[in-house]
Amino acid sequence: MIEQHGPHLPVGADTIAVTYEANGASTRVSRALPDWNVVMMPAVNYGQSGANRLGDMAIHPGTYAIRQSTLRSLVADLGGQIAQNGFKWIFVMNGHGAPTHNIAVNEACDFVSEAYRVTMLHLTGLFRADAAIQSSGEKINAKTFSVADLSSFGMDVHAGVGETSGILAIRPDLVRPNYRTLPSQAGRSLEELRKIATAPGWQGYLSSPARATAAHGKAVEAWWIDGFTDLILRAVRGENISSMRVSLRPCRRPWPRSSRSNWRTKPHLEPSSRTGWCNAVSVSRSGPAQSEDSPCYALLLSLSTP
Repeated sequence: MIEQHGPHLPVGADTIAVTYEANGASTRVSRALPDWNVVMMPAVNYGQSGANRLGDMAIHPGTYAIRQSTLRSLVADLGGQIAQNGFKWIFVMNGHGAPTHNIAVNEACDFVSEAYRVTMLHLTGLFRADAAIQSSGEKINAKTFSVADLSSFGMDVHAGVGETSGILAIRPDLVRPNYRTLPSQAGRSLEELRKIATAPGWQGYLSSPARATAAHGKAVEAWWIDGFTDLILRAVRGENISSMRVSLRPCRRPWPRSSRSNWRTKPHLEPSSRTGWCNAVSVSRSGPAQSEDSPCYALLLSLSTP
């Protein structure tokens, strides 16, 4: 989704990051499955509900959203046509954390999977639900930041430490140097985040982007590529990776970027006692819906057998 990312990051930050991750995963999957046809579709740059909604702002400079029903139809239409062109495996990589946005992607994946007898998975939700992958992410955090640091960052849900680190690693030319002097805007609950976002003159970021580093971003981006590749290969080799559940939290790289998943069931949302925001999501056959920080955006990576 095209979404404001503070005074220091480009409005296309999510698209830039997920495209980088999808390129990395598709390259590695192609090497692992040389006889398969692997196609990466262009990004969908629009999604539902930007971070400005935290401040109850329907319209915000730099943010352009579409309706949930429009997003669901868009992903379903694209997925359906990919399926009808002979692809049996379709993986959606998504870079936005709004729960309603992710429910739309989940439902579209469910529909395509059932209607066309293929497997279309919301890969990012499964990434967030995988305990081994998440454990690796925690180790990355621990290498770079102390426990006190991580606590001070609050809920790093939008244009903060994680996201700024990622763009510094892959497109440093698009990061304005003023990120180094931006004051921390840390919130540890949804209520605190809303208080920040509704304050006069809010600059459109949360957490502590001044603490971001390219080295940390490089490690996190590699983590996403490793995880996506692992999940794809496990799925096509017969593992039922879609039977996972997760407690979702709004966070960003590698602090839970939120959870994204899907298929064959509609997730239900419940209040989360841990964060006060996002939700405990359980699904019967596959996994969580998602919740995160940055703008939405999806890539369809399609595979067909030889």
